[in-house]
Amino acid sequence: MILTKKYKQTLGISCCIGVFLIFLLACERSQVAPSIEYRKAPDANLKVLAWPSDHVWITDNQLNERLFVTSHIRLIETPDVLIFGSSRIIEANQSDFAMGITIYNAAMSAAIVKDFMAIWQQVVVYDKVPSTIVILIDPWALNQNNQRMAWKSIASLYRDYLSGDVFQPSSSLPVIQDFGTQQMQILPLDQVQPTMQGKRGDGGYIYPLSFTRQLTIQELDQRVDEYIQGCVFSMCNWKFDHIVADGLLRLFDDFVNRKIEVFVVLPPYEKKVLDFFQQTKVYDEALQEFIRFIEQAVEARKNQKFTLCNYINPQDVGCQRLEFIDGMHYRKTCLQKILHQCIDRKKPKT
Repeated sequence: MILTKKYKQTLGISCCIGVFLIFLLACERSQVAPSIEYRKAPDANLKVLAWPSDHVWITDNQLNERLFVTSHIRLIETPDVLIFGSSRIIEANQSDFAMGITIYNAAMSAAIVKDFMAIWQQVVVYDKVPSTIVILIDPWALNQNNQRMAWKSIASLYRDYLSGDVFQPSSSLPVIQDFGTQQMQILPLDQVQPTMQGKRGDGGYIYPLSFTRQLTIQELDQRVDEYIQGCVFSMCNWKFDHIVADGLLRLFDDFVNRKIEVFVVLPPYEKKVLDFFQQTKVYDEALQEFIRFIEQAVEARKNQKFTLCNYINPQDVGCQRLEFIDGMHYRKTCLQKILHQCIDRKKPKT
């Protein structure tokens, strides 16, 4: 791709002032569609490459998802649907929704409520408020002892939200962040190799085939057994986090005040894992406390366009055992069932 003279000058200025990320455009012209264009960040004289939803930025394993999402939100068009959640919904993309519906997937691995608050801070600051929100909430998000610390990379936005200094641009978060890679390669979907991973222009994540392939029943059983051995992921030492729960209710009320339609998704566990939870008192009590809180929160707002989709039991959404790839992650076919049944008026294309 040929850089414009103005862009080169701008990039030179950005280097001089020590901006964290320099995008080295390594793509050949044939690799990037002509529709890709430069968009100006709204609060600085800097330009960042934005790519369409059917193209993938090939990333490495060092990608800081939180810095990426909170920076990328500044550059996108306002979507019809905004997705919050963890890796259990991160693969959702534009093609999973009806023609004409635009989406942005702001999900990130092991997301907790503090991540949601930080993202929402950016969404409102940069006027990207959607008409619909899909928010997938994992039980560990309300566990005070979940040991999830990745949110601290965007803690300034979380603190801004909590402080009441809501919806003011953060001076402590640069416009451009070091996302963990120095080389930017953007490919059309049909050129993405099975070993590659990356971010679509709509925020949806592309996993390498080694992670998403269908397992044999023996492979699945082995992975599930490993998952429930010892401390189950972020569910040990369960203690309901009342402070974080209050923060989630505050977020819900902000959605209500903005008249946003909200779909709250409780994602499924693999059936053997769910059976283990129900037969183990400490996990069963934790799961029930989590479900009760979410049910009450949604019930109190059901007249404000809130819908609960409780699919913790995979049978309730029709996900079969071999649609899982471990104790809590599922293949795209299961995710499409979740989206289809929860948001029936925005059905995935068949």
